[in-house]
Amino acid sequence: HIEPLYSNGLGLTPQMGWNSWNKFHCDDLNSTVITDTVAKISELGLDTLGYKYVNIDDAGKLVEDTDGHILADPVKFPDGMKAVGDMIHEAGLWFGIYSSGGTMTCAK
Repeated sequence: HIEPLYSNGLGLTPQMGWNSWNKFHCDDLNSTVITDTVAKISELGLDTLGYKYVNIDDAGKLVEDTDGHILADPVKFPDGMKAVGDMIHEAGLWFGIYSSGGTMTCAK
C-alpha cells in the first residue's frame, strides 16, 4: 500500500494570497495600504478560504544604504518591515517580500 504524497496535509490547497504588484506595480504602496489590505482579507473571509500570504513587491519600495543593504523605504514604511510583518502575522497571515538578485526588477 502506497500512501498519497499529500497525506501529510501539505499542498491540500494552492498557495493563495495577495501580491502588491497585481494592484500597485511600483506606485502608491505603503504601510497603510498593507494594513488596509490585511483588514480587507479578514473582512471578506478570504483568510478562511486559504488566502494566507501577503506579499510585498520590491519595485520602488525598498532602498539600499551605502553598504548595499536593502532597507524599507523610511517614508513609505516609517516603522520598518518588522512592524509590517508583525501586523500581518498578528492577523494570522504569512508575510513575504519579493526581491531580485539582479541589477533591475521586472519593472526596471
